[in-house]
Amino acid sequence: MENAFLVSLSHLSSLKREMDVIANNLANVNTDAYKSENVLFEEFISPVAEGDGKVPEVSFVLDYGLVRNLSAGNLVQTGSPLDVAISSDGYFAVQFNDQIAYTRNGSFNLNNKGELVTSAGHQVLNANLRPIVIPPGSELPDIASDGTISGPGLGNQKLGVFSFKDQQALKKIGANLFTTGEERTLTPKDKLNLVQGSVESSNVQAVSEITRMIEVMRKYQSAAQLTENGDELTRKAIDQLSRVR
Repeated sequence: MENAFLVSLSHLSSLKREMDVIANNLANVNTDAYKSENVLFEEFISPVAEGDGKVPEVSFVLDYGLVRNLSAGNLVQTGSPLDVAISSDGYFAVQFNDQIAYTRNGSFNLNNKGELVTSAGHQVLNANLRPIVIPPGSELPDIASDGTISGPGLGNQKLGVFSFKDQQALKKIGANLFTTGEERTLTPKDKLNLVQGSVESSNVQAVSEITRMIEVMRKYQSAAQLTENGDELTRKAIDQLSRVR
């Protein structure tokens, strides 16, 4: 009986985890360039089960980790010459405190130093991992599909867009930023396609996520009922055994 309770408890825990991920996806349905996530579960076979004699193996649910949906979101025109969408593989490099972080959110602005920054104020870096500067008073730049920034007095600057062999290894650090120990490589010119005046939207499908949420809620209710039934049986068994003299 204890085995059934523990299996049910592992199921409830996994469903709660899945619900948290779905809720986070829905919360970011309007976050530029956000990538939806799914929970990856696997089966864990317990080598020891509760009971006397030969007891069948007990299978638990094990939270293996998150899988990120890497499909591109739609491109939304903003009209701002500082906004840039990546319509290919790759991530912009930004300065986050004392480390390099990466993002696909190309909603950029200029700070009071003329530096190109993210909406959170982090410096956007060029191909040499240096801040991109648009001198105050200069015309807003033209940004080519390969990231080349051109305009009077802007010099030779190019947006740093980098690719990674294993994008799932990128770790979230908040503000739609990622870090990784993976080796970065500049995205080749022939595989890079940037679109000025646009941003990439979230790839979260709200209807699909709500459908998943309903399914998880039903599964959770069923698992909770099973747990309650098992608990009730245990109480009855203890009550009856206590009456035996």
